Amino acid sequence: MTRKCRIEIQNQPLQPSQQSNDTGCMYHSMVSLTGETSLLQYVDDNCHYRFLIRVMEAGYLLIPLYCNHFQTAEDSYFWKQHFVKCTSEGVSKQKLLVTCRDLGKVGTLHVIAVHLDFAGLVTVADPKYSSLPSWPLLDFIATDYAKKAVEISALKSAVLEDYAPIPPTSSTP
Repeated sequence: MTRKCRIEIQNQPLQPSQQSNDTGCMYHSMVSLTGETSLLQYVDDNCHYRFLIRVMEAGYLLIPLYCNHFQTAEDSYFWKQHFVKCTSEGVSKQKLLVTCRDLGKVGTLHVIAVHLDFAGLVTVADPKYSSLPSWPLLDFIATDYAKKAVEISALKSAVLEDYAPIPPTSSTP
């Protein structure tokens, strides 16, 4: 895998990538977000650290936005606050890798891909299915995907040249 410019990735639509068994949802979800099918060669490796390294080697970063693995009640607070923050900052689209608890089997984690379009719909690529369901923002918050999310990461470029340097600021006159 080679690193290449990834800034434009937020504007590309999700692609379905369906898993054939109970493993590999994190890799299939990354393929849905990026189209980087070379990641599927590792679909049977469930080591999260190795997954994160492979994602970086492919030219992507996963920036943590929310994590609460000890959550005992469904919580929509993050989603509402995130929508407000992104809208106020002028973010129009965002791709997320979302880990959900108890989707289908109790006591299990499942990873999905989410594309937020703050002007319209939220689209989900769940590797268990071949379809790409969409909801208006507020309707999405009522879905199990939103309510059972325990970890949410934003997809960003891991290519240094995709970002302009920020000069240091002086705190003393």
